[in-house]
Amino acid sequence: MYLSRLLIKNFRGIQEMELNFNRSINILIGENGSNKSAVIDAIRLLYNMGEPIRDISVGFADFFESVEHNDDGTLKISRADKITIVYQFKGLSAWQKGALYEYMVINPDNDGSDFAQITFTYEDKGGKYPFSSYYTGNIEGQRADYNTFAIFQHYYLSGLRDSTRDLLTTRGNLLGRVIKRRVQRNETEDIIEGIMRNANDELLAQSEVSDTRDGVNDNLSGIYQRFKDNQIGLQIEQSKIEYIVNSIKPFLPHNRMSLAGDGFSLWQNSLGQNNLIYIATVLGDIKDQIKENKIPHFALLIEEPEAHLHPQLQLSLYSFLRDSSTSKNSQLFITTHSPTLTSKVPLKNLILLDGQAFRLIEQFRDRVSENIVEDTVKDKKLTRTNFILRRKQLERYIDVTKSQLLFAKAVLFVEGVSEELLITAFTAIKKYRLEDYRIELVNVSGTSFYPFIHLFNSNQPYKSINKPVSILTDNDKFTNSKKKEFSFDKLISNNYTKLDELDASIQAAAVSSRIPNITSAINGKDTIKLFPAEKTLEYELALANVSKTKQEIENNFLFKYINKIRAAKANAILNYVDNVINEELTEEQQRKVALLVWKSFPSKGTFSQNFSLYILKNLKRARKEFVIPKYIQKSLKHLKG
Repeated sequence: MYLSRLLIKNFRGIQEMELNFNRSINILIGENGSNKSAVIDAIRLLYNMGEPIRDISVGFADFFESVEHNDDGTLKISRADKITIVYQFKGLSAWQKGALYEYMVINPDNDGSDFAQITFTYEDKGGKYPFSSYYTGNIEGQRADYNTFAIFQHYYLSGLRDSTRDLLTTRGNLLGRVIKRRVQRNETEDIIEGIMRNANDELLAQSEVSDTRDGVNDNLSGIYQRFKDNQIGLQIEQSKIEYIVNSIKPFLPHNRMSLAGDGFSLWQNSLGQNNLIYIATVLGDIKDQIKENKIPHFALLIEEPEAHLHPQLQLSLYSFLRDSSTSKNSQLFITTHSPTLTSKVPLKNLILLDGQAFRLIEQFRDRVSENIVEDTVKDKKLTRTNFILRRKQLERYIDVTKSQLLFAKAVLFVEGVSEELLITAFTAIKKYRLEDYRIELVNVSGTSFYPFIHLFNSNQPYKSINKPVSILTDNDKFTNSKKKEFSFDKLISNNYTKLDELDASIQAAAVSSRIPNITSAINGKDTIKLFPAEKTLEYELALANVSKTKQEIENNFLFKYINKIRAAKANAILNYVDNVINEELTEEQQRKVALLVWKSFPSKGTFSQNFSLYILKNLKRARKEFVIPKYIQKSLKHLKG
């Protein structure tokens, strides 16, 4: 049995949200304020119903509030008057269906589609507290026996947990419950209590204890004189099994082989290690209970398991939890902000909360009907197999850095490290950082944007993450421009014949197939915008910074940088300007000067790294003398909103 579907209405920051869960592991991700904790607490409300002492309840502060702007500039705040939470469970065994028969919604034509359902409601009826109610099945008013809620068992580790305290508490600690359950299963209560009675007798036989007892009794005799019915005995308090097992505490033995002797208290241990000890204990308890009883469903809810754990240990913990979640009657729910975890978890286990809940594997399922084309030349529509391939590519491509796009407000995709370095410097010129707008810059290390695009491009609302996306790519017209025959030295020789040829070839070249292909894959989504360079980023940089007069060119920030690192080439560029200029450069002449500036750059990686540093060191001058290419400015404007 597993929690397959959760519908939440008007609970905290959620007006309405539907979540569909994996039967084993579910990782909830999203930026702060995306209601991950609200989802976990909605689950806890059900699983607390069978507890003798509940650790969560619903108050009026939990009712969803909407904010509207009135025409006069004031705000109207409206609070919902009813919270509804619906839980659906699938995969029930015959025993579980029998135990939960009043919860069942039956399909007479297909036993495999039967499920159990519980609906909770909390209403504001004007009283001191919300009025709570529930019904089971799909018939309002049908209420299963309250004791059946004991079937839903859970463990909850909050984001602000104190695992050390929970492990060492003297009342009802987790380790004590695990030991007690095993003692009861083995029917060894009498043996354990006998050991404590023998220890009690031996301890009381010690002279220090008996002498203390006798001293107290002597004093009592002096007070009561002839009466002896007020004498006392001494014993170790509570020899019952629950008190005995609660006094057993974990520690860190010096001898890690024998695990005996002295050691360190958990108070001396790190918080991260104690969290792992607690989780290991919980999993042991769940495994024991599942062996004893095949009916209950166990949910382990952990908020931010990465807390106090270094990245490698985060991955080790996830791997252990994944391998441990093999029971049909246990389910794991995790919230996280960790890109390390996110990058390693299969899409089938990831649920992104971003206005609504996106189970990310669904972005690649049932998409064939959208007739998306990635190759406009062949005009071949994507098949189910194509989408599976794109999903596998995304899981392979997405690393710790790229996974941060899932936590961002907007995403900028670029081809390589050159764009990555330079755009960071360009935003500094404009006096902001990408982080200020929660924009994530993703370097795809090539031109394969498609696996990423499919996260955002569906015309099915629940399969399309609705956030602004910009894609920067090169049109790369006339790829022969990279050949040696178009080197800087060749361009300025023979009366600039090669320069004229290169410009004419670029102008005459057809648009790269990459541009219509990406445009087609965008699938008409207005949240995704493509911003191509006419040729390359470097050429666009040069073209944007070539003005119409020689003086303006000489005073330009980019040209000054070229003059600083390659003075001879800078002089050759100015000689060309002197040869062709009348009063002002024509548009064609500006293009040719830009080609010379571009070809004067060192290698792509060297230029982007050094020029971006030069910008950051000379921001004041850059703001006055440097022009950011318009297509880059437009891409950033789209993301900033």
